Amino acid sequence: YFYFKKKIVYKIKKKADKAFREENFEKAYKLYASALDYDKSNYDLISCYIGAALNLGHLDEVFLKCDYLINLDSSRAQVNLKFLN
Repeated sequence: YFYFKKKIVYKIKKKADKAFREENFEKAYKLYASALDYDKSNYDLISCYIGAALNLGHLDEVFLKCDYLINLDSSRAQVNLKFLN
C-alpha cells in the first residue's frame, strides 16, 4: 500500500510541477492539495504547495503551512530561512 501511495503522490506532483512551471498556479495549487491528501507530512510537497498558494495570494494558508513545516522539521526550515536572508 505504501508503494502505491508514493506512486500516486509522485504522479500528481509531477503534473502540479508542470502546471507551476507554466504559471498555472490555480491548477498547481489544487494538484498539490490533492497529493497532500495522500502524504500530509511530505516536506517538499508542502513547500511546493506553499509556493502555489503564495502566487495566488492565499497568505493565511501560506503562514499556516509554514508554521506546520517548522514544526515538522525545524532544522530544514532554518536552512531554508538562511537562503532568504
